[in-house]
Amino acid sequence: MHIKLKICIGFIMGVILSIALVYLITDMFNTYMNIYNFATFFMIFIIGVIVLTGTFIIVQKIKKRTINKGVIAKTIFISLVIMDIVLIVFGFAFYDYSTPRDVPFGKTYQNVYSMPSQLNDGWKVSSLIQEEMDTLVYNTVVNKLVNDRSYKRMHSILIIKNGKLVAEDYFYNYDKNTPHDLRSANKTITSILIGIAIDKGFIKDVNEKIYDMFPEYQSLIDWGKNKKIVSIKHLLTMNTGLDCNDWDSSSVGNENKLYKTNDWIKAFLELPYKEKSGSQFSYCTFGEMMLRAIIVKATGTSLQDFAKEYLFTPLNITNYKWTTVMPNREDIGIRVSLTSRDFAKLGQLYLDNGIWNKNQIVSKKWIEASVSNHTTTTEKRLGYPKYGFLWWKNYFDIKGKHVNGYQAQGNGGQLVFVFPDFDMIVVFTAGNYGNPRMINGFNILKEEILPSIINNNNIN
Repeated sequence: MHIKLKICIGFIMGVILSIALVYLITDMFNTYMNIYNFATFFMIFIIGVIVLTGTFIIVQKIKKRTINKGVIAKTIFISLVIMDIVLIVFGFAFYDYSTPRDVPFGKTYQNVYSMPSQLNDGWKVSSLIQEEMDTLVYNTVVNKLVNDRSYKRMHSILIIKNGKLVAEDYFYNYDKNTPHDLRSANKTITSILIGIAIDKGFIKDVNEKIYDMFPEYQSLIDWGKNKKIVSIKHLLTMNTGLDCNDWDSSSVGNENKLYKTNDWIKAFLELPYKEKSGSQFSYCTFGEMMLRAIIVKATGTSLQDFAKEYLFTPLNITNYKWTTVMPNREDIGIRVSLTSRDFAKLGQLYLDNGIWNKNQIVSKKWIEASVSNHTTTTEKRLGYPKYGFLWWKNYFDIKGKHVNGYQAQGNGGQLVFVFPDFDMIVVFTAGNYGNPRMINGFNILKEEILPSIINNNNIN
């Protein structure tokens, strides 16, 4: 075969392998990340070819061999082949071989529904049939989560109907005892804790101003008259007016920038004022972290201890783990991992107007305020849903039926959906961090579960 043709084939193979690595390793299929990751792998490939070619030529010169066009062409071809092999080895080494469940090669998984186990964790259990739900539809959902690659990395699905746990399945070696990283679903926990702090009298109300709560920073920061009006409510609804937007990499308050600072409270308070407070939704993680600092400031106890005493212990949540805290502030926990069963308790608490096991943990008044429409989000993928106090307010149009609900949600697919009209909660946990598959829980509800509920209840 002519050497030029061999070079072309080796180069084309490198391009194909770079594309394959995007699909197999990074598992990204949205356009932007495809281009970005392909460019990265292709650049590695080209640099490798150049370095290898240069190295081979230098070695040949040292050995006093004649360097001509033919030698250079053969050297380039050898370098291309070596880098193609490197990409192949790289792909095999970093490919995700994990599977949702053990299925014999060439076989398709077929789920057989079984009722959840009764544990001493506060949940009553029942069956789908007893609560008038369709086992065939549920089996279809589980089969999809196991067999369909577009639904991969879903770690759990739970359904609670009429206050009873009726369906529970886990994947990828997760189980009912595994605490899961909830990511931004922690924001909803913060909302509940703020409500409890107000109920207990530690905080007066949501109209308290941040300026008044942190006097130690007043001499360090140029607040200006605009910043002085920013309230707890503005933090809860993510419309402070400050330049803080996690979805805009150029935003001064983008969380990836503030993570690098040593004093997150000071960094947040120093953010420039961008627009009128209360006028525009802007997804701001550091605003929610300020709420955690406010709880600590108002109660005089650590966030971890406050959550344990007033939320976790009353909900019989004992298997949890705090994973991160603010820099230099061990008293302000940022993220907590919960089991899927305990994650679901947050939804049931709200569905039951703040009551769990006959105990009023958070007031009905706070529940109603939390899930009211306070602003409209800028989340295009979900249809610009409304937003409460760190609760998302989504609805589904199913067969002409407008299904209202609200949910806690976190990056990767951590979701607790609450549907008051159906007395139902649906929980998903997943590992699709930064991946478009993180909204697969919405797709499953829209395509399978909610249509089944509507059919079984003969709702028009």
